[in-house]
Amino acid sequence: MTHWVKIPEARQHYLIDLEQVTAFVCSKNGRLTLWLPDSRMPMVLTRGGNLGTYDRILTYAHALPKPNTMTPWFKLDYDRSIYIINLAKISSFCYGPGQKITFWLPDAGLPIVLTHHSNPASYTTLCQFIEQQTGERLEDGGEV
Repeated sequence: MTHWVKIPEARQHYLIDLEQVTAFVCSKNGRLTLWLPDSRMPMVLTRGGNLGTYDRILTYAHALPKPNTMTPWFKLDYDRSIYIINLAKISSFCYGPGQKITFWLPDAGLPIVLTHHSNPASYTTLCQFIEQQTGERLEDGGEV
């Protein structure tokens, strides 16, 4: 079942299938950002702009990562925001010394850099996902 939403923006209306969105960013100041599928165009929503649409998308995004279930959706507290990312849409990971993993948000091209030191729980979850998806185990020496 698709989840289409209508977003009015600058005299235009966008119809977006939320199931095709690869990442949502919920800022602590109340901004909600998503990127149009197959585009680098961000949609930035605020509670004051269109409360009904904002709440519907926020509710949808927060329902995606379900604890203790096998889901590709990953919730990450990063850079003063909550990122909700579909890891199944990530096509490359870069692992380097110091237990650092970098990947890029699809449709946005934004790099996410995660270290074991900065966020151990999310780092471990990401390592497990990478091993499960690729069959490769990330080693301390930076080699895959």
